[in-house]
Amino acid sequence: MVPTDRQKAAAESWGNFCDMLKTAGEQLLRTDFPIDQFDLAEGLRYLSRLTYASIERNMEGANPQKPLLYVLCNERIKIGGDNPDNRYFAAAVDWRHRYVLRGDFRQCSYFSVVASGRGDGSDAARGGAVNSRTTVTGADGFTEIHIGREPRGGNHVTLNESTTLVIVRCTIETTASKDIDVSLERIDDGSSVDHAARYDAVTDALQRTALFVRNAASYYGDWTARFQGHLNELPIYPDQAQLVSLGGDPAIQIYLSAWALAADECLVIEIDEIPDCITWNFQLCNVWFESLDYTIAQVHLNSRTAVYRADGGVTMVVSGSDPGHPNWLRTLGHDHGTLCLRLVGASEALRANTRVSKASELTRR
Repeated sequence: MVPTDRQKAAAESWGNFCDMLKTAGEQLLRTDFPIDQFDLAEGLRYLSRLTYASIERNMEGANPQKPLLYVLCNERIKIGGDNPDNRYFAAAVDWRHRYVLRGDFRQCSYFSVVASGRGDGSDAARGGAVNSRTTVTGADGFTEIHIGREPRGGNHVTLNESTTLVIVRCTIETTASKDIDVSLERIDDGSSVDHAARYDAVTDALQRTALFVRNAASYYGDWTARFQGHLNELPIYPDQAQLVSLGGDPAIQIYLSAWALAADECLVIEIDEIPDCITWNFQLCNVWFESLDYTIAQVHLNSRTAVYRADGGVTMVVSGSDPGHPNWLRTLGHDHGTLCLRLVGASEALRANTRVSKASELTRR
């Protein structure tokens, strides 16, 4: 038997997927920020993780008629400075349908549900959002949030013609377990669900899968390169609205930078005054903007785990060896990477003062 034209086209589609996925590896060749052998090993792992996450997002979880609430980030799936205190979930949605999200968020110090869209930074891509300050919890301890075009129920996230995704952030600062009882259900007429795997839909999803891997790796690589311009500092990201349009939480301020230290150096971060807020966290990431392995060491601090100074400020120390400081953040063998600080629910910005010191000098103080 001779393969049919449709068989040949399917094989070509798979080949195109592999070709586009291959281009993501060009990030390993960048010369606009330091990349050592350690980074290359993590980079290869990062690309494989992005591929796994993209399959979940663009292939398995891409049908808004039958939404799948999948894990967006956890201890292994890391992207864009993922918060170690968070559980992230996401699902595909369509403004023509109605959904209800139910979750037991009682162990969370903060949670939010945000509708996002095309990911192009446009205002049209922004949907509605609710968070733990704006929602009402039921008598059973569950928070029920309706999602759709028209308001329905007390807690509601608005969708428009450009919104295609909802992102759930659950911040758990103190407990070792981050298991969240959360579900998403479509509640309008479910008879219109197309259960068949359609050829065009699957081939399109395959290409979106590879495109996401390539674009995400490039986008966050560009961040790392750009932040070399303020190395070992921690400024607020200049365009917070852009981050919101890409699926960010409008209640969160983001501070981003890059860091680099010699073996005998440490980075000291001093925040003299933290504005009134729901919570905050500071973390170390690698050059690919993955959080360092928080399951084995203290690589981040938050409003509950940090030790405060007598004046209410916070001093944190980043170094490879123990400086004898309670707010020591371990670099885990890295001598460079990226930094991320989040300030949640604050009406004003904070200022982080940074300096690089010799580890021996800090120990003597």
